[in-house]
Amino acid sequence: MATLNVLVYNGPGAGPNAHVFLLRTLRQFLGHRYEVVPVGPEALGGEQLEPKAAVLVMPGGRDMPYAEAMNGQINARIRAWVCKGGRYLGFCAGGYCGSARCEFEPGTPMEVVGSRELGLFPGTCVGGAYPGYSYRSMDGARAVEAIVERAAFSVPDTFWKSDPARVCVYYNGGGYFLTDDLAGREPADDTVSVLVRYPPDVTDPHDRATRVTGAPAVICCKAGAGMAILSGLHPEYAWDDLAPSDYTQPHNETLVAQLRSHDAYRRRLLGAMLAHMGLDVDPAALVDSPGKLV
Repeated sequence: MATLNVLVYNGPGAGPNAHVFLLRTLRQFLGHRYEVVPVGPEALGGEQLEPKAAVLVMPGGRDMPYAEAMNGQINARIRAWVCKGGRYLGFCAGGYCGSARCEFEPGTPMEVVGSRELGLFPGTCVGGAYPGYSYRSMDGARAVEAIVERAAFSVPDTFWKSDPARVCVYYNGGGYFLTDDLAGREPADDTVSVLVRYPPDVTDPHDRATRVTGAPAVICCKAGAGMAILSGLHPEYAWDDLAPSDYTQPHNETLVAQLRSHDAYRRRLLGAMLAHMGLDVDPAALVDSPGKLV
């Protein structure tokens, strides 16, 4: 069987730590079957997407440089590839840039608001879901008790073992997705499904006094014959990636310990996301006590 490629964006906007953590995790989960390959925007504008690419993964970082690096031919090529059967997985900034519109910290010095070309989710990604994000520190990071919508995943019930319905997952600056159900509208079709929701402590960045109940944290979007999963959370971050001394705020000083206690659940959540996309996940990455990570 020919080896397929997992393409991981590494260009303007990609967070250095986010990229390193993502490569490590994807090699743990997919390296038995796929070649995990960093790619720059120039490669995505050429022949890199076909015929051997299994999925394009966008790490956390900064959405605006993503847009500037890929607007035009590159985004058009990515969207056409996904619609022909390709797969796109975007974490945090990758979720913002995979939506039709980004609204990040409106009305603040960090404001980034505007349409996005990829539009794999035809709505808006609004963030941060929690206040306090900083480009200069980890003050805004936290462990979020994500609510997993297990019935929405294409995995058997036994996949989850006896995992809790709420799983602690790393968060730092990601958004939530304005799906029809969140907006109080009847969904027009089944092209967008919610895989994970935030707990009810999310606030609207347009008005931090307003709580947003049931905010979608991870969504799956059909796009032609392909699909995209967009995430405001970082289930690809493992506790042992992180330096405890970086987290000193009341809401995150126990972040590493929280993530460590839920690590097996976090890995099965990420594995379910990858499997939902039709990717072949290494069972060794899903056991309660994995061996040495690569």
